[in-house]
Amino acid sequence: LQSTLAHVSSFDTSLRSRRKVRELIRTRTAHVLEVLDMIEGDVRANLEVGVVLELDDGMCRMVVHGLAQFYGMHSFSEDGYDGRRLTVVRPTKNTIAPRDTLRNYIIQCHGCAVLSGAS
Repeated sequence: LQSTLAHVSSFDTSLRSRRKVRELIRTRTAHVLEVLDMIEGDVRANLEVGVVLELDDGMCRMVVHGLAQFYGMHSFSEDGYDGRRLTVVRPTKNTIAPRDTLRNYIIQCHGCAVLSGAS
């Protein structure tokens, strides 16, 4: 029963975070694309080993967690020993290397809003 409850809790948290990321993309598309411009190349180049990013901005961390989900990776944020906020992205058995980037996928889905300057 404990493991079932833990799994359900983890699944609910994942669904909430996915909703938050989708809402962020919908309302702040241009800013999300700026963040992806800075970090997606590093994550994509390190799919087999993962990355550790120092990100003070909560919105940037949320984008990284969404990016991790896109690539099938595990991510979490924690305070480093020196007080810096670190976001860790690690590969899983489900990690994939899609043909295209999350940035391009967002542009395909939200291209009209991005091109018109809406964010």
